[in-house]
Amino acid sequence: MVAALNIVAQTEVRSVLAPTYAALAEAYAGARNWPEAAQVVERGLVEAQEVGALFAEGALHRISGVVGAAQKEWHPAEAAFQKSLTILERIGSRVEVGRTRLAYAHLLKAMGQLEKAESEAQAALAIFEETGARPDAERAREALHSWGVSG
Repeated sequence: MVAALNIVAQTEVRSVLAPTYAALAEAYAGARNWPEAAQVVERGLVEAQEVGALFAEGALHRISGVVGAAQKEWHPAEAAFQKSLTILERIGSRVEVGRTRLAYAHLLKAMGQLEKAESEAQAALAIFEETGARPDAERAREALHSWGVSG
């Protein structure tokens, strides 16, 4: 996969790279391969910023937050989630805003900020319900339920 990304980087279709990096970083994070996820995020952010791919940039910041949270790097993770929210809200990507809010809620919970975590998870759930993102809504409900909150 990385070899293919290097080939595309040398062509005029670089605009496809940023979302590809986001998808690859998300896959590595889902597999809990934090070093690879972090490396792909770093490279993807450079690409996204160079080509102005705001959606990918927002997603990559969220993944950076997830990686930071997994490594207990609370403050960098929180900053990454805030950057993600700023970008995704600006471009109106509602489902991705919800996904970032839910990931941020998990960070807040890990940091012991249950009230803020609940608020973020409830906000995410509302977005998912409004947009019909059923699997995401279920994940938000499961998180809230596991925290002893009805969702």
